[in-house]
Amino acid sequence: MEMLGQLEDRIDALLARFEAARGENARLEAEIASLRAGMAALAEENHNLHARLEQGENLRAEALRRIDGLLLRLREHDSVG
Repeated sequence: MEMLGQLEDRIDALLARFEAARGENARLEAEIASLRAGMAALAEENHNLHARLEQGENLRAEALRRIDGLLLRLREHDSVG
C-alpha cells in the first residue's frame, strides 16, 4: 500500500508540473504573439521610412538637376555676352 501512495504522490507531482508547464507555455505564446505584433508594426514603419527616404532622395536628385540646368543657362548666357 505504501508503494501505491508513493506512486499517487509522484503522479500528482507530475500532473502539477505538467499544468505549470502548460501555463508557462500559454504565457510564452502570448508573449510571442505580442512580439510578432510589435515586429509587424516595426516592419511597417521601416517600410514607410524607406519610402520617405527614397522620395527625399528623388526630390534631392530633381533639385540638383534643376540647379544644374540653371547653372548651364547662366554659363551659356555669360558666354554669349
